[in-house]
Amino acid sequence: MDRYKYFVLDVALTALGFCVIVLSMLFGSPSEPYPFSWSLGWLLFGYGFVKFTIFAVEWIWSYWREREVDARYRPVVRQVEQKALPLLIVSDIEGCITPPERDEIDLVSFARLRAYCEYARKYPQYPQLIFFTGRSVGYVELLAQSLGTLRSIRDLPSVVENGAALYQPRAAKTHLVVQREEILTILEAQRILKERFPENEFEPKSFMVTLNPVTGETVNELRDRVNLTLKDMALLDKVSVTSTASAVDISPKGICKLAALRKALSFLELDDIDSALGQIVAFGDQTADLDVLMAVGKPYCPSESPAQVKKAVTNKTDSQHVVALPDIRFVISVIERECGLKIA
Repeated sequence: MDRYKYFVLDVALTALGFCVIVLSMLFGSPSEPYPFSWSLGWLLFGYGFVKFTIFAVEWIWSYWREREVDARYRPVVRQVEQKALPLLIVSDIEGCITPPERDEIDLVSFARLRAYCEYARKYPQYPQLIFFTGRSVGYVELLAQSLGTLRSIRDLPSVVENGAALYQPRAAKTHLVVQREEILTILEAQRILKERFPENEFEPKSFMVTLNPVTGETVNELRDRVNLTLKDMALLDKVSVTSTASAVDISPKGICKLAALRKALSFLELDDIDSALGQIVAFGDQTADLDVLMAVGKPYCPSESPAQVKKAVTNKTDSQHVVALPDIRFVISVIERECGLKIA
């Protein structure tokens, strides 16, 4: 920003110098302009013009260098096959977009996925990417910012907190699916679990409870302990307990990702939601994703998914829908397959 301030100053000095020269010629002697004003005008004009020229050359050089680097390293999306395109792409986040167990994201592959999102924004006939996740609104908002989906033509909401709410990233608006009584139940479950599990990490959520295992504890062991605790407190009939690769989730009974996804599809103003589901490609890797995977036309999961998930996906489609690639690379490979693209 400071560079542009100096640029404006250089332009102003050049213009001022030019005005002083003209005034000196107009009001000076025909044969001898005012010496001081003439010299001052040329000094201002020359200084400003040289500075302006230096700035312009630097800007042009920087622009072309950025273009060269962008062309060399930025992923390129190109069509390699004409295909009937899906209506929408919906994806779980952990284990699909990001690695399971909170590992680092492969930024090179992440840039390839962003390249697709930008391509779909430029060519709206290609399916938009939205999420169905147990993650919070803030997590989904950051992901939308990082992938460049904030500027998508259609501000479709993503499903957050296992279906408890929908979030529109461009409008920054949260639509609640849960009712007041269900929120109170979750708050009570959270209070009890925090008392019984003081050593476990609780992720910040608004409409569900997520807690992570302690060192040496598996997710399955933690889920069993949570189930016993909630059963003892007579809350198990009011909540659902599910798990991901790295955490245990407690949501209000009846709240699920599929029901919320149906509400998200209503933003498309479709006549038949069931027909629309049949035109969707979905990515999931855990049992909590099965309701969505079994409802859409083209479900996919990575080969690292639990056996139950792989069996369900294979029975609904075929073994080619279980992809032997991890997380985000699995997602990109399927997008290429379903959309007839090459992202490289």
